[in-house]
Amino acid sequence: LVLHSIVFGTAALQSDPPPVLVFTHVNVIDMTGAPLRKDMTVVIRGERIVALGKTGRTRVPRSAEVIDATGKFLIPGLWDMHAHLGTDEFDRKGHLALFIANGVTGIRVMDGDPVHHQWRQEVTTGALIGPRMVIASAIIGQSPIEVADARAAVLQAKREHADFVKVHEALSREAYFAIIDEARKQKLTVAGHVPLALTAVEVATAGQKSIEHFTGLDQAKSQESFALALAVVLRRYHTWLCPTLIMRLGYASLDDSRQTQSPRLKYVKPSWVRRWLRMSADAEKTAAT
Repeated sequence: LVLHSIVFGTAALQSDPPPVLVFTHVNVIDMTGAPLRKDMTVVIRGERIVALGKTGRTRVPRSAEVIDATGKFLIPGLWDMHAHLGTDEFDRKGHLALFIANGVTGIRVMDGDPVHHQWRQEVTTGALIGPRMVIASAIIGQSPIEVADARAAVLQAKREHADFVKVHEALSREAYFAIIDEARKQKLTVAGHVPLALTAVEVATAGQKSIEHFTGLDQAKSQESFALALAVVLRRYHTWLCPTLIMRLGYASLDDSRQTQSPRLKYVKPSWVRRWLRMSADAEKTAAT
């Protein structure tokens, strides 16, 4: 069980009176480090938890929808901090709903498109089942670009109401710092890869708010002293690391034929399954080094 306002759909937006949902006999993990709280009753009115206490000692409103959650666990909603969405109906009605089904109630979309903003509005109004979304710009710098084009890309991101700017590895130093400068002017943060022309220390001190996939950290992987010094810099400039380990695990398992038989593939877009199977077949043919 995952608690989030999306549980209520459109009802969460209808006031007077707000709906009441109650979980009884549930085990609560509040993610603060506190011990597991067993056999609890949680009362939610609208989008707020209004009561939490031992089952049998906590008042349950007469109008409430009551769910007996014996043997279940209640946790805060999870976030996927590096998600990619397509733009077709599979993504809109299938992909988004899968996040909710798996307890992921918030995502950071790392290659944004104007349609994603439309979907976010539909989720907000309850017309669509999906997680909260923080939406990046379209990726900037997958191939080299000029300084003027870098600034123009940031302005385009602003026009499209991106929540932040996403940078990639092919940016030159000049183009990268132009993006940083223009994003600051437009009051947008920057996140993404460490460009090959820069270091993790440089992007952190420039104000980049996250480094994806541990890019730019090769030296830190092999030199403990450098890793410790880098950690100090990242903490000072409030730069987060987003490791995306599940993606790396997927790549590492490409030559494992058992993965191609996974029943979870039925939930994946057919074009993605075909791509995965091609990659898996190629990996099986590749000699180990």
